[in-house]
Amino acid sequence: MEKNYFSKHEFEVLSDKDFFYTKRAVNEKLIALLEVTQRKISEYISSSGFPFPEECHRKKGKISKGENYNMLPWFMLDYPAFFTQKDIFAFRTMFWWGECFSCTFLMSGEWMKKFQICFKKNYSMLSGTGIYFCVNESPWEHHFGENNYKLLESLNPEFVFKQIEKAGFLKLSIKIKLEEYEEVPDKAVGFVGKMLGVLEGKYI
Repeated sequence: MEKNYFSKHEFEVLSDKDFFYTKRAVNEKLIALLEVTQRKISEYISSSGFPFPEECHRKKGKISKGENYNMLPWFMLDYPAFFTQKDIFAFRTMFWWGECFSCTFLMSGEWMKKFQICFKKNYSMLSGTGIYFCVNESPWEHHFGENNYKLLESLNPEFVFKQIEKAGFLKLSIKIKLEEYEEVPDKAVGFVGKMLGVLEGKYI
């Protein structure tokens, strides 16, 4: 039988159980950070007056996690959020191990029909915000590669509107550096406020 030899670095990793103890502690703190984020978003939207879809779950968020988004662990807070196969209205706050945090707004179906006129009308409100626009045909990729996201301010508005019609969804995101983790709750609230403002032309 052919032997599988580990490199020196691989064997060091193989022997390092302390990493997993540390990872567990980090995971608990990440969940706590997302819970704080949810609470701050809840406080904001409860006084915003925004006409959320009735089905949109605003009382309790959902924190999901996994070990293999492009081979790296991740955590995701969906709040406030409503998902069906066709209709989506969701804010997502994500941690991607070793890469970044991100805040994303995703909308499709009936909610796209309801709010797309306001989005086009108030599009200029997004100028200079550092927001990324999804150019992918799938709304389920989260990396910031050029085949998935492009800076909104670098794109022609007509291209953006045509891409939304073609893809059938609107997806906008901000990227937060790992070292800015303490700012995640406030940046998430700011992003939610910006998106709600664009959809209604106020609240900013």
